Amino acid sequence: MSNFTQSTVIIAAQDQAAAQADMGADFFTTGASPDGAEPASHFFSAGPFSNEELNNIANKVNWPKLMYFGKDWQEALAVNNLQMITGAING
Repeated sequence: MSNFTQSTVIIAAQDQAAAQADMGADFFTTGASPDGAEPASHFFSAGPFSNEELNNIANKVNWPKLMYFGKDWQEALAVNNLQMITGAING
């Protein structure tokens, strides 16, 4: 039995500080917006979450969130009309 679950958690930009205070500064660092451009309207974390982390997100924190299970973070963004913000690549 695994102690991790592949998930995507999306939060509104105004909730980023509270979410990071509860979960840590490494969470919710990737921005998203309807057109994929700055400023970020949302932030998300995706990948393997420990089940304890997901339990805390689902049951203990007070900030609004959207949770999706599985590896398809692109679909989680798409169903919410969001695109990941990517920076310019300097060559």
